[in-house]
Amino acid sequence: VERVATTCRGHDVFCQEGIRQVRAALTDLAAGRGRETDLDLLVELCSLIATGTSCDTAADAARAVLALIDADPEEWRLHLRRRRCTTLTCVMSFTVYVAPEACTGCGDCVPACPRGAIAGGPGLVHVVATDRCDNCLACVPVCPAGAVRKAGPVRPRVPAAPVPIGSFPTASAPTAGVPGAGMTRRRRRRG
Repeated sequence: VERVATTCRGHDVFCQEGIRQVRAALTDLAAGRGRETDLDLLVELCSLIATGTSCDTAADAARAVLALIDADPEEWRLHLRRRRCTTLTCVMSFTVYVAPEACTGCGDCVPACPRGAIAGGPGLVHVVATDRCDNCLACVPVCPAGAVRKAGPVRPRVPAAPVPIGSFPTASAPTAGVPGAGMTRRRRRRG
């Protein structure tokens, strides 16, 4: 839809404005700003574009959106109701982090980040500042160790600042001798 919205020449109103409105609705939905009524509006608008436009490109784009909605309507409703994306493809549904057990401290991810959200140095586990990260994923393909990953609603435990490789305890690493490691919440016994 993005490509169609920028390349359509505006044969008619559906082609020119309809596709722009579809793009705006999809962008809001992916960013977590969608409303319950947006899905019905999107279906109605795409149906009108598919049948009423003289532009084949706009009609094909509208039919593609309708096919996606028909293929998994519950997934679309989850996006609207819970602001969740189970496939972790929408920007609003995931955060980027560096897995401390996999990071080699190579530093390839630092210059790849256009926002400067990754901190670290040679021999250190790198850390993503989530307040500066815009989830563009430019850092994911450049990491040779595959340490830069996406996380869903619950982000894994990661260091707050860069630490030497191997010094941050993970679920698979032993925690003996590491102050504060292994401390978990205890349940109160009822009795």
